[in-house]
Amino acid sequence: MNSCLLNTATLNGVCEAASAQAQHAVLRYRMEVRSRTGTLLAYLPEFYGGTWERRVNQAGQLRFVYDATAEQAQYLTTSNQIWLRDERGQLLEEFTIQDAIPGRSGARVEVEVEGESLLARLSDEWIASYEETATVREHIVEWLKTHQAGTPKIYPGTIASAWSGESRAMAVGGQSMRKAIDDLFDTVGDGYIYVEPSSRRFCWKTRIGRDTGQQVRYRKNMTSIKRRESRRDMFTRLYLYGDAGLNLIDAGESNEYIQQNTGTYGIVSRGFTRKEIKTPATLLLCAQEMIDIYSVPRTSYEIDLVDLSQSNDGYDFDFDRIDLGSTLTVIDEVLGIDVETIVERVVYDLDNPLSVKVELGMKVPELSDYLDSLEDRIRALENATAEPPLELSSTEPPAVGVGTAGVATTAARSDHSHDIDDDVVYDIVEDAIAADTGVQTALEDFIDSIGGGGAAPSDATPQAIILTPAAGTSADYARADHVHLGIQLVTAASKAELPTEGLDETAIGRVTGGSEEGRMYCRNAANDGWDALNFLE
Repeated sequence: MNSCLLNTATLNGVCEAASAQAQHAVLRYRMEVRSRTGTLLAYLPEFYGGTWERRVNQAGQLRFVYDATAEQAQYLTTSNQIWLRDERGQLLEEFTIQDAIPGRSGARVEVEVEGESLLARLSDEWIASYEETATVREHIVEWLKTHQAGTPKIYPGTIASAWSGESRAMAVGGQSMRKAIDDLFDTVGDGYIYVEPSSRRFCWKTRIGRDTGQQVRYRKNMTSIKRRESRRDMFTRLYLYGDAGLNLIDAGESNEYIQQNTGTYGIVSRGFTRKEIKTPATLLLCAQEMIDIYSVPRTSYEIDLVDLSQSNDGYDFDFDRIDLGSTLTVIDEVLGIDVETIVERVVYDLDNPLSVKVELGMKVPELSDYLDSLEDRIRALENATAEPPLELSSTEPPAVGVGTAGVATTAARSDHSHDIDDDVVYDIVEDAIAADTGVQTALEDFIDSIGGGGAAPSDATPQAIILTPAAGTSADYARADHVHLGIQLVTAASKAELPTEGLDETAIGRVTGGSEEGRMYCRNAANDGWDALNFLE
C-alpha cells in the first residue's frame, strides 16, 4: 500500500548514509482522477503497485492498481485523466488513462490502470496537409495553433534560441502532429522535448535536469549497478561518399575510408552515401565527427538508488533529487567505474518513494537518429561562408532605448546580440516568481553578473560581448558595460494574441505570434490577465 513509512533495510544493499535500522518518514505521492476538462472527480488515497516512468523525449508512463470495489473506481475509465502530485501539492504530471483493466487476484477484485503523459496527446492530433519553409519556432506554433483539435489545448512554450530561429522546409501530409515534431526534431538532432504539466506548454530546450556535481556511489546512495556495452551502432572503419561519387580521397585521405580504434575493437566497416554533401571539406568534417562518435561501444548503466530527497526527516536532501536529464557521476571503486553520465530514464516507485531505478547514458544519439539529423546540418555547412566580423562605423554607435530620468544611456549597436541561452533567462524568471523576489530585480542582478549594466566607461571604444560568431554570421558589438532601459515586452496589440486558458497566476511564457514573437509575458489575473515584463533584453 502507499505507506508513509519505509524501512530502508528492505532495499537491496542499503546505503551506509542511513543505518539498516533507520525508519525514514517519506514524502508520499498523491493521485487525483479528473475529467478531460480538468474537473476533479475523486482523490485516490489507496493506490498500490504504482510506478511512474519517465524517458528522455518520450511520453511518461503511469501504472497502478486500485480496489475495484472502492467508490473511486467508477471513475477509472479511459475517458478520464490522472493527475500526479507530490505531498506538497505540486503537479508532477497529467496522464490520460489508456487502459483500465478490471480483474481478480485471488479474493481481491481490482482494476489495473495505465496512463500516458501530455506529450502523448500530440499523437492524437492529425496534420492532413502542410508544406512551408519557416523557422523551427514558427512550425511548432503553426501546428499547435492550427492543427490541434483536442482540448484542453497544448500551447507553444520555450523553444531554445540555439535553433528556434533556424529555417526548415517541412512537408507534412497525413500524419500525426507528434510524427511531424519528431521529423522536425531530426533536422536539429539535439535537445529535450516535453510538455510542462502546470501550463500545458510544449517546450524544446537545450537542457533539462541539473548539473550540480551530483554523485551516486555504492554504499552511499546507490544499491546496485549494471554496466551495459552495445556494439549495435559501432563501426571503426567508415566509408563516406558524397554527391557524384565524391569520396575521402578527394578530401585528401589516403583511402576511401577513415578508421579509429581498430586496434581495440578490430575492423568493423560501415558505408554511407549522403548526396547533399557537395564539397570535400564537408565530407571530411562529417566523416571525422561520425568516426569520433561511433568507433566505441555505446555504454549505459542501470542502477538502483535511494532517493533521499524523498525523505521527510527534517533534513534538506534536495541536492540528491534524481531528475530526468541531470548529469550524474557514477562511482564504484571495486568495479573501476568513475564516469559522468546523463539520466535518460527514471522509474519512481510510488509505493516506496525512496526507491528509484535509473538508466544512465552518455548522450550518444542512435545512429538512425544521427543520420536523420545530418541532412540539414550538412546543408548549413555547405552554405556557410566565413565572413569577417562587422566593424563599428563609429565609436558612438546608436544607443538602445529612450533615456530615463537619472539613468545614463551607454552606447550599443541597435542590432547587437547576447551570447545567453534564453532558457537560462526563462529559469531565472520562473525562480523569481516562485520565490516572490521580483522579476525585474532578478534579471538586473543576472545582467550585472555577466558584465552588463553600470556607469558609462571612460574608454569610448565598444568591446565585443559575444565570443564566437556562428559560421556565416557577423559579430554584433556592444560596450561590455552597456545598459538597457527596460523594454516593454507585451504591447496592447500582442496582448490579444496571448492564450487565456490553461494557466495559473504564476504562469510565464513567450508571445507566439505577431511583431512581439518570442517576447516574455507574465500571468496576472489582477491586471487584465497579463503583466508586461520589463526585461533587460
